[in-house]
Amino acid sequence: MEPSGLNRNKSFQNCRETDIPSYNDCPSFIYPGSASVASKRMVSRVVDTSGNTKTATAPPPSMKRKVSEKLRKTDEATSSVVVLGKQELSQKYQWITALPSKLPDKEFSFYKSKVDKVLDDVLESAATRYALSEIFESLDDSEKVSAVMTKWMLSDVSVNSWCPSLRKIVESAVIR
Repeated sequence: MEPSGLNRNKSFQNCRETDIPSYNDCPSFIYPGSASVASKRMVSRVVDTSGNTKTATAPPPSMKRKVSEKLRKTDEATSSVVVLGKQELSQKYQWITALPSKLPDKEFSFYKSKVDKVLDDVLESAATRYALSEIFESLDDSEKVSAVMTKWMLSDVSVNSWCPSLRKIVESAVIR
């Protein structure tokens, strides 16, 4: 055994991490004098100076950001969007997917299948029907469609699983 206490000939093939001293430590040449730096950076505990903080007994409720209802209410006053029904929106979607597309067939099929899976369910939401009505009404103005879709995706996280696919379909459709 060496004077440092380590046996350099010992095999560590079938051992635990705790059997190897300094396993998984950063090399000392990366952070020279790291002990003094670490003690300055680390905060051991937070002090509650106001005395109002209580320890948590349950995890916080999940937050679902649904701003689109608020946006819809404020937008209704400034715009004259005619909100279409579920059937009309479904027909508009079928119409736009039937148009020629700038996307390759395989990519278009991928995006279309993502939207097809959720279309009937998402049309139950009044906010979704409003946003889709505004999008389909503005198809002749690509910048407005892009702005509406961006605003919608940023304000309503529930559409983030399928709306980017719809955006690709709408933006790549050859309307004229």
